[in-house]
Amino acid sequence: MIARLLLYTGIAAAMVAGAVWLNRSPERRWVRYHVDPQAAMSAPSHNHAITQTACECNPEQEMRQALADRAGYSLAHLEQGDKFYARARYDEAQHCYERAVEQDANNAAAYYGLGLVWMKRAEFERAAECFAHAVEADRRFVNGYVALGMAHYCRGDFSRARMQWETALQFEPKHSYASALVASLPETR
Repeated sequence: MIARLLLYTGIAAAMVAGAVWLNRSPERRWVRYHVDPQAAMSAPSHNHAITQTACECNPEQEMRQALADRAGYSLAHLEQGDKFYARARYDEAQHCYERAVEQDANNAAAYYGLGLVWMKRAEFERAAECFAHAVEADRRFVNGYVALGMAHYCRGDFSRARMQWETALQFEPKHSYASALVASLPETR
C-alpha cells in the first residue's frame, strides 16, 4: 500500500515538474499562460494582466492577430465586433460582424450588431435589413424586434415600427423600452 502511494506521488511530481519545465520561456523566465478553449492550439495569450508583464505592444495589431488566430470561429468575430463597436470603431466592427455572418448565416447577434452599426451611420434601410435577418434567424429575439421597429421609425414608417414593438411585447410583455416606444406613438389604426 505504501509502495503504491509512493509510486503515485512520484508520478504526480514528475508530471508537475514536466509541466513546469515546458512552461518556461526561452529567456529562462517563468511565465503563466492563459488558455482560451477556442484557441488552445494557437500561441499563448498576450494578456498583460495574466502574464504580469509589460511591453510596448500594439493593441490594434493584437486584436487583428486574435481574429487571425481564431479565424473560423463566428463567436470570436462577434466578440471582437462588440469590442470595436463599444470603442466607436464602426468600420472594424462592421468587418467583424460581416465575418461572423459569413461563417454562420444564422447568427442573429451578428446581424443585430451589424444593424446597430448601420443605425449609427444613419443608414436606416440597411439597418432594417440586418435587423430583419436577425429576427428571421431567431424568432424570439426581442431586442431584434425593438431595433427593427426603431429602424422603421427612423425611416418614418410608424405603422411598421408599432407592429415590430408590439411583436416584441408579445414575447416579453414587461419590456419597458418597447412599452414606452409603443406608448410614444400616436394611434394610427
